[in-house]
Amino acid sequence: MGAKLLEDTSQFADYLLSIEDSRVEQHNEKGYFFIKLPDDITVTNEKELLDFVFGGIEDKYPDSAWLAARSAICPTNVEVDAINKTIREAFPGEKKV
Repeated sequence: MGAKLLEDTSQFADYLLSIEDSRVEQHNEKGYFFIKLPDDITVTNEKELLDFVFGGIEDKYPDSAWLAARSAICPTNVEVDAINKTIREAFPGEKKV
């Protein structure tokens, strides 16, 4: 797992280790274990996620290295397809096939 953060990463690293060491509260539902992520490292909707990951795409999209350095991990291909569609629509200019 990789993460690029704007501030000190030691606190985030400690949090990841606390998950591995089972020091965070776990919830068991139908045989699956879940944890609640802190609000300061989560987003609440798709727009917030896309603004965080791909903000400025209108100006930076010709830079393939900039675009290649960004990704949003999704739990299913349905979400992947929806996010890809939204990002494609954000590119300025006329659609070309």
